[in-house]
Amino acid sequence: MFNINNQRTYMNKIIKLIIALSVFTISIFADVEADMQTLEMNTTDIQTSELKKPEIAWEVGFGTNYGGLLGITANYIVAEDVEVYGGLAILGGVVGARYYLDENIRFNANYGVNGYGYASDSSEDKLTIYAGLNLGIDYIFDNGVSLGIMTTLTSKNIYGDGIDDKNIDINKDIDDYTPNVFISVGYRF
Repeated sequence: MFNINNQRTYMNKIIKLIIALSVFTISIFADVEADMQTLEMNTTDIQTSELKKPEIAWEVGFGTNYGGLLGITANYIVAEDVEVYGGLAILGGVVGARYYLDENIRFNANYGVNGYGYASDSSEDKLTIYAGLNLGIDYIFDNGVSLGIMTTLTSKNIYGDGIDDKNIDINKDIDDYTPNVFISVGYRF
């Protein structure tokens, strides 16, 4: 049998144990919550540093780097010194890649419009557009202006009824002279 003093002592011990467990539990939860906040901050830092928005730059200009005549390109930076791009122009388009030797000089390879002219078919002149592989080098100034020299590696009739669809020498097969070396002028923003 229990006497009253034993019961009070027993109850005091239980109350002290409950208080001690409560304080211990609260301190653990406080530590866990502080660790969770630190983890959230670190996770946010990791997410923002590793999952940055893609870096896209836009260029507008004339020449093969811009799809032929006046065109615009979206340039996506895939590495510190490499970007890929694609664009649309008045008479065509372009897709390509650039390798930066430094901040201003870049090698350029693309596939896009690299010639146009009027082909004679009997008594009618018809617009003819050529596309192919182009290779060259650009210089981009600090103010965003870019100048490029490109050479035509291949050229094929992609539009026009005057010439059949086979690889051709664009200098011989169209009436208007189209050089094999092109100059591109643009602006990056």
